[in-house]
Amino acid sequence: MNRRGRLKADMDEKHEKAAELYARAYDEGVEELMSKGVDLSVEPPDLDFDGSIPTNLPDLDSRDLGDLLGQCTEWFNYVSRLMALVDARKTTLEQALKAAEAEVRRELTRSEDTKKYEKDDAVRLDVRVVGLRYEYLRAEVQHILLNRSIVPSSEKAYAAVSREVSRRDQEQHQHNRTGSVGRRRKAGR
Repeated sequence: MNRRGRLKADMDEKHEKAAELYARAYDEGVEELMSKGVDLSVEPPDLDFDGSIPTNLPDLDSRDLGDLLGQCTEWFNYVSRLMALVDARKTTLEQALKAAEAEVRRELTRSEDTKKYEKDDAVRLDVRVVGLRYEYLRAEVQHILLNRSIVPSSEKAYAAVSREVSRRDQEQHQHNRTGSVGRRRKAGR
């Protein structure tokens, strides 16, 4: 095989592997961070908690409120990790999908008699493209649900419980200050 033929064969092999490499980037990126000690586990926290908080926050005693704040924190951290992983997955799948579409388009350009709309249809229906598009759409649906519903509701739940804790701390602080001032006045008379 002459030099030009070898170069063409190498290019074909590289193009076929492009989508594979993009798809692997996610797994390798996650593995690298985890090897550096970053917790990216996607196991749901071992809680009987789904992000919903009771409507009677002021009625909870301090211990229950503290427990609820801990659950909200753990839940928020969990859904934030999910969101980050879904975003990363979606990004790598988008690149893999573009590479697969380019690979198929490149294969189809070899046949000169195919019309553009036929090539476009062939690209959309190619098994490699369909499989990656399916994975991409799954990641897109997860992204939409997390971004528009789950993450914002977990942020709001955490903020509401945190505000109640702060309000109680302020009340306690105010009560302590008022008591101290009253004791000083009595002592000063």
